Amino acid sequence: MLQFLQGGKEEPLKTKVPCTPAICYPHKSVIHFFASEEIIINLTRYESMRQALAVFGLGVALAMAALPPVAAKAASDLIIPGQSIGQTHLGSNGNFYLNKLPKPDAVDVGMSQFRGVWVSKNKSRTDTLFIHTVSNGALNVQPLSGSSIDVIRVTSPWYHTHEGISTASTRVQIFRRFPNAHPVDGNPTIYDDAKLGIAFEFAKQANASSPCIAIMVHPPDNVHLANTENVNNILHEKN
Repeated sequence: MLQFLQGGKEEPLKTKVPCTPAICYPHKSVIHFFASEEIIINLTRYESMRQALAVFGLGVALAMAALPPVAAKAASDLIIPGQSIGQTHLGSNGNFYLNKLPKPDAVDVGMSQFRGVWVSKNKSRTDTLFIHTVSNGALNVQPLSGSSIDVIRVTSPWYHTHEGISTASTRVQIFRRFPNAHPVDGNPTIYDDAKLGIAFEFAKQANASSPCIAIMVHPPDNVHLANTENVNNILHEKN
């Protein structure tokens, strides 16, 4: 049987168990044995091992939690308000992201500004990517030789927010997720959540079931948007 020492000090506890074909359960542990000799069970060692394994398991769990989500690293179809669409990000490293893209189908280069349009066609639809940049020198930000992306606009429903909002979404679906989106300068076709940095364009004055035709991201509280007319003008000037 189990014996506990007196005096309040915990010592290694031992019990002698006569071996017979049976199953023992010392300190909630299950030990199967089929020998014909004595087995000495050191409960203190068992408890230490159990605690060490628990600490190890906690450490593994914390390490796993500290890792960035795989989706956040790899998602090329994610829209993040005020930050990015796919793998193209807003900010002063614009040249880096522009160099990763193929040659634009049409460009409009102005005083310290660049507007580029990329066209993607398949059997069922034609989509565009629009990017606007400003020279870092004009903004006095580093690197001075680079450019800052301040708006990215897409029409493809392949891109979506964490909540699943895309250009396939209706106005009512968008408003559920972005209730602070409001018409821009009274324009009933573009709704912008300026604080989050995301805007939605509709083909005409939108009702609840109107589908979104383009989504834009921009720096929060720094609104520089483009609509379908702007994009088409750049494409027509090319021709």
